[in-house]
Amino acid sequence: MAGELPLYLASPSPHAISAAVLIPIIYTHEPSILLTQRASHLRHHAGQISFPGGRIDQYDKDATACALRETEEEIGLTPEKINIIGNLGIWPSYSGYLITPVVGIIRPPFKVLPYEQEVEEVFEIPFSEAFELSNYQIINKSIPIPHHYYEMTYQNKRIWGFTAGILALLAAYLNAV
Repeated sequence: MAGELPLYLASPSPHAISAAVLIPIIYTHEPSILLTQRASHLRHHAGQISFPGGRIDQYDKDATACALRETEEEIGLTPEKINIIGNLGIWPSYSGYLITPVVGIIRPPFKVLPYEQEVEEVFEIPFSEAFELSNYQIINKSIPIPHHYYEMTYQNKRIWGFTAGILALLAAYLNAV
């Protein structure tokens, strides 16, 4: 079963909002992915683990521009520190978004400055943890509608939903190679 992973995608809503996230890869002695924990007082997705990102604004040139802008706003990482290598297409989420994950390599040295109104914490998850398929569980829910999502735990942090789904997808691809 190595490299095989069922995909659980939401059906795109006719009123879906376009958004983009950055998958920030840090290449050091042990490669890792930078994740954020959203502030606990936020109205939507409070306290959840996520990639930096948000809705595509009318003045964003494209999904990449949005991901770079949101990353700088949320964690203070400037576009000059990020080498974009591509995107993973458009993915519908259960929360009504059409999300484009943009993959970028972070150039060390760098410093993150979390915007406290949106981000509670910034942390790294090593590739060895993020891309180990056995770390993922499939969660089945029936309320308010039947749906499934991926979940994993890293250092007592629950990573689930869209973020875990994209990490699990990358894990499946990398394990198949």
